[in-house]
Amino acid sequence: MAAHPLEPVPQPVAFFLADYAAVENGKVYTSGAFWNRMLVVEFPSVQQLSVVVVFDVPFSAHGHSFTFTIRFEDADAQQLGPRINGQMDVGQTGDGRLGDESVIPFVARVEGLVLPEPGDFSAVLEIDGGIIARWPFRAATAQ
Repeated sequence: MAAHPLEPVPQPVAFFLADYAAVENGKVYTSGAFWNRMLVVEFPSVQQLSVVVVFDVPFSAHGHSFTFTIRFEDADAQQLGPRINGQMDVGQTGDGRLGDESVIPFVARVEGLVLPEPGDFSAVLEIDGGIIARWPFRAATAQ
């Protein structure tokens, strides 16, 4: 069941790019994280990177299902590269108490993101079709 527009939805407490990231035992491990500029030898350039999202889910959102999408776009809001689609069926943890929020880490490895030319780009996070976060980054030619 999708959330009603007036019901609380998960919010990102973190949304960023990393060279590498993984989730293990509910923790996010990263290497080369929080960058917003990459130097590239030549364009077009094919990139591999990780996208990290940590969702904060209010107690009132437990029992609901949410869809999310992570996509990339250029400075003109034209989509490029792969899209990552997911769904969260949010429930309370086994040791949770009434009223507890949940923190849900998510990592996706992106292979084959083609940056056609130097410029400004963004990773975009949507929940249930609405944009809730954006991580801008710039690709420039290495000197």
